[in-house]
Amino acid sequence: MSYRQFLQPEVKEATLHLGQNLISTEPYLHYKRAEQALNDDPAATSLLNSLAQVQARMRKAQAKMSVNPDDLMTLGDLQAQVQANPIISEYNTRKQQLTVLLQETNTEISQLLGINFATIARHSSCC
Repeated sequence: MSYRQFLQPEVKEATLHLGQNLISTEPYLHYKRAEQALNDDPAATSLLNSLAQVQARMRKAQAKMSVNPDDLMTLGDLQAQVQANPIISEYNTRKQQLTVLLQETNTEISQLLGINFATIARHSSCC
């Protein structure tokens, strides 16, 4: 059984209205443009994929206590390239700005309800 079945029509309507308002904000629109630019740039996506692969390899090596100095240098180089990439940088900036908007929205909802909405919403079960 879905929790949506328990929502009163007024709550459903308010939720829809909130969602529509959020996706029309500048932070959201800027984020979506930056996300699309990132997805459309093969060099940026390749760089992020390479970084993720090296990070995964490093985590495995750390777990085995066998970190290779060459891997550390590779990781550092990739991190520097990611930070210097303007498309990735713009995406990260826009993502942070959207996160702030959503955190502020959660704060407003929490104040209206008198409870910490984000904390309660995060938990998926009572156990």
